[in-house]
Amino acid sequence: MKPALYDLIKKDLDTLFPQYQAKIEETQQECWALKSNNPALIKSKGGEQSATNDFESFEIQNCPINVLIDRLDWIHKQKVFFIDDTGIKGNVDLKFTANLTDIDAINEALAIYGLSFIKEKRPISVLAISDRQVDSASN
Repeated sequence: MKPALYDLIKKDLDTLFPQYQAKIEETQQECWALKSNNPALIKSKGGEQSATNDFESFEIQNCPINVLIDRLDWIHKQKVFFIDDTGIKGNVDLKFTANLTDIDAINEALAIYGLSFIKEKRPISVLAISDRQVDSASN
């Protein structure tokens, strides 16, 4: 989630639920970092942008690699974080068949593109919500 979105959510929570406090905390979390050893393999050939997937296949044409990251975040219900660590700036073409709930199957399918997810600990910003401390002197 983007820091600006955290700030917006925090402001809304402070206004709507004054009994709680929200803050952004950075924690070390295990995540799956997408790595590339040959970005040229997936460089887009152009054309209309498209993205489709189900739980058994994935295809993007002329889209940023973050489309893959976002779809995996959604499929895995953000129980684990996926991050793009490829350094790829332009759009890509990518098509594979694999059980998208199984990281080993995904890595096997991505190998032909020089891509793989590696488990790493990374600092991740999270929105933490807790009860607001009541100042007993003001009661």
